[in-house]
Amino acid sequence: MGGIVAISGSKIGSALSEIEQQHSAKKTYRSLIKDADKQAQAVQEEKQKEQENLLQTAAQKQLERYQKYRQEQSAQKAAFAAMGLNANSASVAQFLQNQQWQTQLEDIAIQEDLAKSMEETRQKAAAQIRALEEKAQAARQTYVQKKNSWKLGSKFTSFFS
Repeated sequence: MGGIVAISGSKIGSALSEIEQQHSAKKTYRSLIKDADKQAQAVQEEKQKEQENLLQTAAQKQLERYQKYRQEQSAQKAAFAAMGLNANSASVAQFLQNQQWQTQLEDIAIQEDLAKSMEETRQKAAAQIRALEEKAQAARQTYVQKKNSWKLGSKFTSFFS
């Protein structure tokens, strides 16, 4: 009788060990999924902060450019006045208009650089998020597959056969 108890105890111990391993594996897969989801959220938040910084930088550049333009325009008008040229003369008006166009072209360049940087940031974040989502999905699929094979009845009864 002692031999039967020893064998049964051994089988029960093996079954309990298997159940503990399954529980540990479930926790691991859940943790992998949770971590990948958190990392994807962190990447999304980082992208938003980076894009806000890009917008602020572009706005600051445009403000500085506008202030420089206004200072240059005032200095040019003063220089023309000192030379006795009227601000309404065609050549002075054309010169000031060219300055304004140059400033507008520089503003367009700043906006294009901003758009390019924003798109690069978006694409980089999208690629990172996609990789993390794939990692989480793979962990989910593995978890589901393992979960189906971890049914208590299939493993537990095999220990007693």
